Amino acid sequence: MEYLEEQDESQVFDNLLEFITELTYKDDGQLYKIYEKHLDRISAATHETEIVLTTMHKVKGLEFDSVIITPSYSNLAHNEFKIILNEEIEDALNEEKRLTFVSLTRARFRLLVFNFEREIALQESKQYILPVKFKLGLGIPAEPGISKLNIGWAARNLTSKMVLMILLKKILKVVMKLA
Repeated sequence: MEYLEEQDESQVFDNLLEFITELTYKDDGQLYKIYEKHLDRISAATHETEIVLTTMHKVKGLEFDSVIITPSYSNLAHNEFKIILNEEIEDALNEEKRLTFVSLTRARFRLLVFNFEREIALQESKQYILPVKFKLGLGIPAEPGISKLNIGWAARNLTSKMVLMILLKKILKVVMKLA
């Protein structure tokens, strides 16, 4: 407590704001649950309208006044890198239906759903492969793993773990600059 009394009020506020900002970048949806729980304590003057852009995976257990579900531009029950069995296709379709149900039940008052070819295929329990004309705008899929990286002669003695650490450091520097 003595520490806080000695600190300049604006410095304490800046540190708190920095902490909250950092915490929100790591949020998995739990902060919003806490926010909603105490929403009645926030005055109308300080409460702002907020748009949350998230994935279906992160909204489980959350509710929003309005929800807009956009079409998905990805394959449905299809893997470009391996052949999948009919049982795996059925399991993938069922999991996608469960995930869709979660997203559809997040709206309190308004729900707007855009159905495209993939969503229609899901409703009909069919596989869907994204047409090439759409894939071109999304980039080229790459197999998971570090083996797709081309390591130059200067890095021959580095292990894949060391290369990964170097890449992560560079990515974090870019993210920190953007933030």
